[in-house]
Amino acid sequence: MAQDNYIVVSAPRAEALADINRNFEATVTLNSGNSAPSTTYAGMLWLNTTSTPYVLNINDDANTPTFFPFMDTDGNMAPLSLTSSGDIKATAGDIILSAGFLNLGARTTKTIASGVITPTTTRTVMTPQSGTTDDLDTVTAGTEGDVIILYGSSGNTITVKEAVDNILLKGAVDYSMGIWDSLTLCLRGSFWTEIARGDR
Repeated sequence: MAQDNYIVVSAPRAEALADINRNFEATVTLNSGNSAPSTTYAGMLWLNTTSTPYVLNINDDANTPTFFPFMDTDGNMAPLSLTSSGDIKATAGDIILSAGFLNLGARTTKTIASGVITPTTTRTVMTPQSGTTDDLDTVTAGTEGDVIILYGSSGNTITVKEAVDNILLKGAVDYSMGIWDSLTLCLRGSFWTEIARGDR
């Protein structure tokens, strides 16, 4: 891990060669360190090693350097993190590429409130507002192209309602979900449309 200014000194051959090697080391280690490089360039990468997992940043301006974690195509903050085991994490840890497997991250549990649920991760377990049954009419989260997976919960029955608000289901029919059922939705325009289900 190293940082350098990428300016080769004018010096005898041995000293110049040593400086070139320092520049190469900085390049291959992505200018890694606990703080940003002191000499910066537009588009420069910096691997922040302050904490684990490491976070890869990019500089947006050479004159007033500001390093940002990588963003997704919508401009949302979505750092790419490199863990000590070599895994790559993206979008706040929702998607993990590890040992050849695609992992969608941990499930979160959300309670339906007046027919509405607001997922904060790719995978969400739904629970009723009260009792053991509830209806889901609305998903309030996401941007165009986002994909979420909804799960039922133990001892409960969640009925996902077709077209009551912004959910469109296969066959235009409501879907009743128990603990082992799942529903995968993709946001298209203003509607979450079904792309798959696991009906157990």
